[in-house]
Amino acid sequence: MSNKIKELLNKFNLTEEEYEEARYNLTTSNYYLYEEIEFSDVLECSILYFDSDDGVAIIKATAEIFEEEGFSIELIDCKYCDIRYKDMKEIINICENFEILADKLIQKEIEKEFDRT
Repeated sequence: MSNKIKELLNKFNLTEEEYEEARYNLTTSNYYLYEEIEFSDVLECSILYFDSDDGVAIIKATAEIFEEEGFSIELIDCKYCDIRYKDMKEIINICENFEILADKLIQKEIEKEFDRT
């Protein structure tokens, strides 16, 4: 098992067996959510998506090119990952809601800092 996969297991709190079952079960797509919404240097929302037929992707609620107006997708140890429309709609909602929460949190911290001066 690669270091990248081990990092994902740790981050998403999965066992190797759970990871393998989600990756190869051939019946049900699945995803796991990781969010860091405390104010810090990094706010993060990542979704680990399994298409159940060897496809695995990390979807992040940030995009280098589109910033808060898009998301990024990285394939994990595969060449493809099919995504059901229903799952993609849910993932987009998760990403958009995260951006709203992150913006509110940042604004709140800015206001706190302004009040201190």
